[in-house]
Amino acid sequence: MRVMGVAVEVETLFGEGKYGGEPIAKIRDETVEKYRRPKIPIRELWIVLENITMLRHLRKLWALRDLCKRQHEEGSLSFEVKFFALDLKSEALFKMEELVKCVREILKARSS
Repeated sequence: MRVMGVAVEVETLFGEGKYGGEPIAKIRDETVEKYRRPKIPIRELWIVLENITMLRHLRKLWALRDLCKRQHEEGSLSFEVKFFALDLKSEALFKMEELVKCVREILKARSS
């Protein structure tokens, strides 16, 4: 089986009704599973969210990131899952970890 590179999914989390208002479940149970079930041979799955959407769900997305990372390390997930937001100024993507770092810096500056 030949492993392909990267699959990219853009998530708006607008249609979350099926998941009882739990948008993270949509990513976990539908988006990630889409690549696990048919054994689509990818190396990485990039999930891209609008910045405000990522900020609104940051804690749960971080927990999902950790779950996917653990599953990949244990071998039950054959690909890495990475989360990205939009850098509108540079017209690029940036990792969720970078967003978390920026949020922490802002919160630290506000408390000083």
